[in-house]
Amino acid sequence: MVDDQQLAGLSPDFLTEYEAAQTDRARWKVVGRYFYVEKVGSNRDLCPGMLYFVHAKESHLIRSGGEAANVDPVPMTVVPSAQRMKPVSRKTLLEMGRKSQLLKLSPRARPTPSGWPSPADADVAESTGATEPTKGLAETLIEMGSFTQLLTVAGQSGIVPGADQIGHVRDCEFRMGHYQTAYEAIERLYVGFKQAADQRKVRLRAEEIDYRSGVLKMSPKEWQQKKARDTRQTNIIERARRHFVRVLDGLRVLMLSR
Repeated sequence: MVDDQQLAGLSPDFLTEYEAAQTDRARWKVVGRYFYVEKVGSNRDLCPGMLYFVHAKESHLIRSGGEAANVDPVPMTVVPSAQRMKPVSRKTLLEMGRKSQLLKLSPRARPTPSGWPSPADADVAESTGATEPTKGLAETLIEMGSFTQLLTVAGQSGIVPGADQIGHVRDCEFRMGHYQTAYEAIERLYVGFKQAADQRKVRLRAEEIDYRSGVLKMSPKEWQQKKARDTRQTNIIERARRHFVRVLDGLRVLMLSR
């Protein structure tokens, strides 16, 4: 008899399609429709209860077990059969992730339509942060991919210390439905982000004044190159701000809906 815990987060439609798939490639396409796919890259990606897809010579859907976060070796169970595997060392799992053979799965809010490009149709390295196009509902309701998008652009902004906490909140608090805790964690990061962004604005204005007064010695060409770099970074920071607001608004809606 299959343990219900092993089927947590797996929709009946997914299970039906996955079990009907006859080849590894067909199973991979089904996984790509229902889940965001990311390479396992660090110990933070190896959490109890996480779902993974082994994409190697043979493909398997597996779920990690154990109670503590840093158990080594890691208990693993094949899904949906609930067949227990021999525990696998973290070193081996991380090496598989490096080779794009072990992929962490985060459920999509809704499956992509048939024919939609999926990770199965692209290089795995390019699909490690797979996301869907932004939808109107994302302004008020969020999904796992909303955190992935925020994590990516927050890292690119260069002004969010501890941005990797976003991935932890996504994989733990949000996935477990602890929306209040998730909100507070993201809000703390957002407050620090806004402070850093405001400080940057002040610094850029001061540099502008210094350049025009001759205090900052730069040639016109060097100044224009600097301005172009600053503009590119400003655009990234603005995208990060929008993603922070979207995630916080979505978490607020989920908290109020309970």
